[in-house]
Amino acid sequence: MSYDISIIGAGPGGYVGAIRAAQLGASVALIEKDFLGGTCLNKGCIPTKAMLSSVHSLEVVKHAKGHGINISDYEIDIHAIYDRQKKIVKQMQKGLEQLLKSYVNITVYKGEASIVSASKIAVSGETCLEIDTKNIIIATGSSCASLGNIDTDHTLVINSDDALNLNMVPESIVIIGGGAIGIEWSRIFSALGSDVTIVEMLDRIAPACDEDISKLLLRLFKKDKVKVKTGVGVKYIEKMPDSVKVVLNNDEVMEANKVLLAVGRKPNSLFKGIDTIGIEYNSRYIKVNGYMQTNINNIYAIGDVVGNLPLAHVASHEAILAVEHIMGRDVEPVDYSLVPFVIYGHPELASVGITEEKAKSDNIKYEVNTFHYAANGKAIAESETIGFVKTIIDANTKKIIGVHIAGANASDMIHQGVIAVKQGLAKTDFKEMIFAHPTLSESFYESILQLHVPGKQKSLR
Repeated sequence: MSYDISIIGAGPGGYVGAIRAAQLGASVALIEKDFLGGTCLNKGCIPTKAMLSSVHSLEVVKHAKGHGINISDYEIDIHAIYDRQKKIVKQMQKGLEQLLKSYVNITVYKGEASIVSASKIAVSGETCLEIDTKNIIIATGSSCASLGNIDTDHTLVINSDDALNLNMVPESIVIIGGGAIGIEWSRIFSALGSDVTIVEMLDRIAPACDEDISKLLLRLFKKDKVKVKTGVGVKYIEKMPDSVKVVLNNDEVMEANKVLLAVGRKPNSLFKGIDTIGIEYNSRYIKVNGYMQTNINNIYAIGDVVGNLPLAHVASHEAILAVEHIMGRDVEPVDYSLVPFVIYGHPELASVGITEEKAKSDNIKYEVNTFHYAANGKAIAESETIGFVKTIIDANTKKIIGVHIAGANASDMIHQGVIAVKQGLAKTDFKEMIFAHPTLSESFYESILQLHVPGKQKSLR
């Protein structure tokens, strides 16, 4: 049982790395103690998007009359909504299992891994054995973070893992954390009928996004009667038989049926053997260089456990980089400024490159172009007029340095921005491009060239 590369963790970093290594001719051991697919497939990206899809279908039904379709009666089957996301997860688990089996040089081990030495891994659990290996990639991911002054009992005070197994809609819920996790769950619970309050310690929700996106989101939350409290933390909570009393730092008191902790994630770095072998880490994040190598040359680490950006697509990219470096290929370190960031609410929010606030703080001379969905033909036809595309352009070079989208299909449209920022495209480059009409993507094109904005050159459409 000797392998060229052994990967600990079969999430979107681990399994992508295993497949790439197998494609390059390496023998691979992939070790996973839980389910293939990691947090993203089993407890994060996929199940929450499945629930958001159900919520979107509900919104379509609610607003069908505006499209000339009268639906006299409907009911929400909350158990069916939860069952649907679980079925989707199982379907994708099976698909991933079959994909890995199709590579004869990948062996999957079910069990908990511990690093014995730089060339040996012990696996315990369903499988008990020792593996000899030339290289190791640590891809152990992350788990739900908590607050020191709040005890997660998984019943009244829950985390995002627990939320996927509720099988009910709380009458009221306080969500602590106004980032991606909190925003997505607020969208789900609010649409299904919960009285939702978001508490965010920073001065605005969606703090990682451009400030204009945060402002739009706040207006929409008010419209949907989602209460938002920013710039305040939680002093303590008091559990009662069927509810929770939440006391904020400003002594405001709220009571709700549930509290959801959505305060981010913590790295799963403190597993067996990491201290014994002497792998260096800082605040539980494993230290790596630009090629994802730890201080021990044949041991690499990727994904949430290294703390660059806790995103599935980042872990996958880092995995490919690490594997290709092991295999002796020429690779370039990850440029994290080019990573797209998406929040799947309604509307969807997506960004790449720098925000306007960052441009100001870095003293970059810039111009801002904004195009609103309300002026886009496809958006009007589909009743998706909420949102905008905002581009940040370097005033000297005219290159696009940031793209921020709030609106329908933002998660897909942002990749136009990724290409523009990565390739250093200038606004003049888009004059020779033709975008299909009518499409939502025209909003990106129009935001750059400003053909549709009063006082500018008039659009031909």
